[in-house]
Amino acid sequence: MEKKRDFSFSLLLVPRRGSRMRSVKISHANVLRVLGVLGLLLVLLGVLTVRYVRLNQELAEQTDKLVKLQALEAQNEEQKAKLSALDREAAEVREKLAAINSLAGKISCILNIDRNEPSRGLGIVPQGAIFPDLAKEADQQRETLDALLQPAEQYVDYLGHRPAMLPKTGKISSAYGERSNPTGGGTEFHDGIDIEADLGNHVYAPGGGVVVFAGWDAGYGLKITIDHGYGIQTFYGHNSKLEAQLGQTVKRGEVIALAGSTGRSTGVHVHWGATLFGQSTNPLNFLTENQAEAR
Repeated sequence: MEKKRDFSFSLLLVPRRGSRMRSVKISHANVLRVLGVLGLLLVLLGVLTVRYVRLNQELAEQTDKLVKLQALEAQNEEQKAKLSALDREAAEVREKLAAINSLAGKISCILNIDRNEPSRGLGIVPQGAIFPDLAKEADQQRETLDALLQPAEQYVDYLGHRPAMLPKTGKISSAYGERSNPTGGGTEFHDGIDIEADLGNHVYAPGGGVVVFAGWDAGYGLKITIDHGYGIQTFYGHNSKLEAQLGQTVKRGEVIALAGSTGRSTGVHVHWGATLFGQSTNPLNFLTENQAEAR
């Protein structure tokens, strides 16, 4: 029977000088085992390399997503900051508009304007204005209304002091201007109007003011004079009694005297005279149109 061949390998180990060489015998089976192990290692290395490449790609993709996410977060924070700024600006505009509307309401009330009527109301909020312009417009409207407030208040004060009513209702027995002298011959200038009255009838202040004279006058008897401001003074003569005192502040409709016939008079009546900046004027000129028509 033929003997099997030996396919073993011999590995010579050559040491440094002075040592003997050694021989290591490796069988064919062991070589195959080693080659198999090396093959498996190479396959595993390949698999790991592919996996490594894929992991790097996934890492790059995730890194790119992270960068984009961070950018979005930064944009989000920026948008939040802008929205916060807009909220603050909106709150500021709302406060300005509230102040303007309050001021407009005050002026409307002072001037007796119905703000629900578009033809007479005070236009406050601009139509079609973009948001930044709205704040600017609000400031301009506030400045305009502030400028209007003081004149409006002054006008209301004037209306309160203006002698805009008759001191006593009744028939006018003698008008303002030239007339026949009732106590003598010829004509004379009548510096007021005479209103018929009964003895003791109330004489009312036709507007607010301060009493600057209250006493006896040779021609007008018991006389009272009111300074209404704005260059206007009114006086009332021939009273039987004075109810207001010198220096007293009176309001429209307040009783200031009782009708009589003191001084140079032909009968009980109320003499109502007026001056404007020191010049005699017809007191009826201060009445409103409706009051003038009602006489």
